[in-house]
Amino acid sequence: MPVGVDAAGAVALPGRVIDLSQVRHPRERRVLLLSAAANLALVAAAVAAILLAPDWLSAHPQAAQLVRRVRGAAVVAVLIVPAMGFLRLGRWMMIHLNSIRLGQDQLPELHAILERQCRALGTPVPALYVSALPSVGLSDALALRSGTRAIVLGEKLFDGVGDIGARRDVFEFVIGHELGRIMLGHASWWSELLLGYLKRIPVLRLPLVMVQTYSRDRMAALLAPGSLAALAMSASGGEVFAQVNVRAYVRDALAPTPRPAPARLGAILRKEPHLADRVRELRRYGFFRPDAELAGLVPGVRPHD
Repeated sequence: MPVGVDAAGAVALPGRVIDLSQVRHPRERRVLLLSAAANLALVAAAVAAILLAPDWLSAHPQAAQLVRRVRGAAVVAVLIVPAMGFLRLGRWMMIHLNSIRLGQDQLPELHAILERQCRALGTPVPALYVSALPSVGLSDALALRSGTRAIVLGEKLFDGVGDIGARRDVFEFVIGHELGRIMLGHASWWSELLLGYLKRIPVLRLPLVMVQTYSRDRMAALLAPGSLAALAMSASGGEVFAQVNVRAYVRDALAPTPRPAPARLGAILRKEPHLADRVRELRRYGFFRPDAELAGLVPGVRPHD
């Protein structure tokens, strides 16, 4: 594959050693289709209920006020479709103008990780930033229709860091995870447009958020083998992470955990999958194998299992 340059000036690196069809979680496409159908059904039902509202509904002052509000919201929803591009561009500009862009002269060791992973995928290297913006969280990624792509590392990743190299495995996993967000279409405009409403409904959004997170974890595990330290750091926080025994964390995450019905019911309101479940999913599909040090500590885990 020849070296090229994309619309954003990113360099395309030769070679692809990872098959994207093997990265996506086997349930993602099915959940995506069901989620998209549910999203469209919700929007259609809401609009139909208002536009076809019976006369008696309008006769009640409070109900009539609700009808007017929902009709206004429907108009806003229609107008926001063409505005989506401007909103995403505004988000990109907020990142670009309020963050530190990494490169050969700015934290080059982190940019080198990104270059190596992009080489493995045969994809142009997106811009890489470090940001203290609250909206970024631990990390995030953005892909615009113009071809601009960016990965943003949140400041929390650097909590307690004295030497970048000491946390290299964490950065490798996180950068690989965000590359997965871009490569698998999770950061695309159509994903935000089609599923924008659904992702804001707690019960309905969780299945999609779960499988997409699992898919990105699979990408990260392929690009950064043995880098489960990132999940341990997400659990402990950066300041404490230097004292965390990652092998013990993995052992505990893989250990069977009783989950009574009330606990499972309460869990459906969470915003993302449990960290221990993410470890288990990677183990389940063979994206990491517990080493010999875990043998005997986790039921069913044996050396070279």
